[in-house]
Amino acid sequence: MATETQSSLDVEMFAFRHSEMAGILEAVQLKPTQGSPLKGLSAAVDESAREMAGQAAPAALAAATRIALPERVIGVVTAAPPEPADFLWLYGAQSDLDFAYHQEDENGLHRLAWPVDGLALLDLAAAPLDLLGPIEHHGVSMALGREEFSALVAIADFVQADAMQGILMHDPPLTEPLTFRIEDLVALAERATQSGDLRWAVARARLMSPIELDFGESVLAPAVESLTENRLLLEAGGLFEVTELLHRVCVLAGTCTGFSALSTRTRAPETGAWKLDHVAISRGPESLLLLEFEDVTSTDFLVSIDDITPALAFEWLQGGLLFEEVLEEETVEPAPAQQPGLAPKPVFVPDSVSVPD
Repeated sequence: MATETQSSLDVEMFAFRHSEMAGILEAVQLKPTQGSPLKGLSAAVDESAREMAGQAAPAALAAATRIALPERVIGVVTAAPPEPADFLWLYGAQSDLDFAYHQEDENGLHRLAWPVDGLALLDLAAAPLDLLGPIEHHGVSMALGREEFSALVAIADFVQADAMQGILMHDPPLTEPLTFRIEDLVALAERATQSGDLRWAVARARLMSPIELDFGESVLAPAVESLTENRLLLEAGGLFEVTELLHRVCVLAGTCTGFSALSTRTRAPETGAWKLDHVAISRGPESLLLLEFEDVTSTDFLVSIDDITPALAFEWLQGGLLFEEVLEEETVEPAPAQQPGLAPKPVFVPDSVSVPD
């Protein structure tokens, strides 16, 4: 029976046990390199595994080659809250637009597919963003470090909780202007983290960020102080007041109907070093927010947040999934498709590809 991923990508899927996967690598004399999910695969290759490897379809062997020796690794995560997130992992060469799909499922089976067309990936990434729907420009633009970004996300949840409580009580938001204490943010972020409900910004941000976010008091307290120093918050007696600008950003960041995040690593052929690009786009009611992550290390990053047009959103998706030299010769029009249900994977950034310090 075809899986939902297979149906969405319209490719033939292959499934192999650990020993069979090891047999394929042995048969084609492949030693997985850094960035491959097969690196460090330890499984005994018995006679049945060798026999199966000899009978493997050419498409399976082509997929195994790209997954074992990737020059380009792409992680795509999409979601339309409150539905859970879908993950897609792809491995390819720098010279074409086709990718190999790989996933190790809960039964320990390696699921492979080849070729996955890069244009089909655009449809998958664009689907939850509804790029053909109405979009307004709100003039939002700011740059934040990792800790300030964590605080912004936590405050966005606080703004949303305040608005929801006001609706339930048939009143406007409970405080005017909106104020909070550090402990309020910490408690709300902890609940959102534990529940994993993607209707809350904290849960979404953990999927959209290239590295793990921390919402503990030791992070949020100095981050809130930093936002205050930059006049995005006002402080009086331990209470922090949300300014009009920050409130507008929090509303846009907190009201999400769908999002896509792309984590792309490309290996330089000259040095073997990996270049990281990471971007996320969040769709809200008549708005699109672009989150461009730069200077990413294992512990920090700088993120630029801007509201953008549908055309610009599609250009960012194109740049993340396809190749600039190919796009110069060929124009691709956006064609959002229905959101597929892809099997989830617990981590977004491949462990085997280290983030540069």
